[in-house]
Amino acid sequence: MRCVSILKIIIFLILSFLSLYLFLFLFLFLTPPLFSLPSDDNQLIYVSSDSFNMNYPKGLATYQGHVIVDQGSRHLTANTLIIHRNNLTKQIDKLTAYGAPAVFKTLPEINGTWVHGHGDIIYFYPMTHELELIHHAYLTQNGNDFYGEKVTYNTLTQIVTSPDSKTGQSLMILQPLDASPSQPKNKSKK
Repeated sequence: MRCVSILKIIIFLILSFLSLYLFLFLFLFLTPPLFSLPSDDNQLIYVSSDSFNMNYPKGLATYQGHVIVDQGSRHLTANTLIIHRNNLTKQIDKLTAYGAPAVFKTLPEINGTWVHGHGDIIYFYPMTHELELIHHAYLTQNGNDFYGEKVTYNTLTQIVTSPDSKTGQSLMILQPLDASPSQPKNKSKK
């Protein structure tokens, strides 16, 4: 009798383990990429964390503690990551990363410059390619820096915006354009 009980427990654990890996495969590899970079779309997604909870029926995955996500050139670190997946379309609807701060970087084009950003909260909506950095938001693109309570970045169009904020102003630090030889130089009259 005792052998039968142990055998049932072992079979249950093996089936649970296999179903978890099947879910991970379906959840991570059959969904769109975290950031919309065409060169990274077919790369494997690696997620590591101290713990995770997958609720397949609800389409919800929660990763906690030292979360690291990599897919090709895409990289995200956070304290907590929540992925909302639509079970009908098999697409990720929303990704929410919490950190102090949560940090991302991505390479939007081959031989391009890295886009870096962080915020206490990062929302990503893969279907619209919108990335929102919230609270202490910062984004750098092509050497230009953007700060604000909220900074929005479209990973497809590479457009950066910062809406009105009741808690402070937004700040942009833009690199000067290279002066061409045909441009007149300012001469002061004495």
